[in-house]
Amino acid sequence: MCLATPVQVEKVEKNFVYAGKSKISIQLLSNVKKGDWILAHDKLAIATLPESEARTILNLIKDTHCHCK
Repeated sequence: MCLATPVQVEKVEKNFVYAGKSKISIQLLSNVKKGDWILAHDKLAIATLPESEARTILNLIKDTHCHCK
């Protein structure tokens, strides 16, 4: 089982964003902009979240040694 993971938006193009090497659909969200943090599962953004929450989740994933991609 893999988790939804927080990623920071680097580029926005229509209904997609780029974060690292990933192209992620943002069709379920509105008003996503560069610099925002989103919660992505597979190639689909399912929520936006504050940076503090994103970093907390990333730290929890790191601490549990999850190797989901």
